[in-house]
Amino acid sequence: MSNKTKLLVVDDDPGIRDLLKQFLEKKGGYEVVVAESADDGLRTALSARPQLVVVDLMLTGRPGLELIHDLRGHVDLKHLPIVVCSARQSIVDRLECLDGGASAFFSKPMDLEAMRRKIDELLGR
Repeated sequence: MSNKTKLLVVDDDPGIRDLLKQFLEKKGGYEVVVAESADDGLRTALSARPQLVVVDLMLTGRPGLELIHDLRGHVDLKHLPIVVCSARQSIVDRLECLDGGASAFFSKPMDLEAMRRKIDELLGR
């Protein structure tokens, strides 16, 4: 059993999922589990018990903002820091996410190092 801090990355783009998984494991020293939809993300969050969730807004099926609301509404998950990573870049999107419970927002293409530093900060590392 790993004693590394576990993160969940939810993105429907396999290239982005793989990029984030590899970067955060190699450069951040995290254990990363992945999901490709909001529904899969919620199931994975409940089963894997990550310490932080990275979520895309534009997911296949239900949007990422609905996953954020689901996480914030679940007694066992409402405390999790949530980092949004999205191609949607408007100030309205950012405010909607932050007001909806996200802890941070990064626009794609994202600065991976800045994201890693923010994740470290949110986790008290």
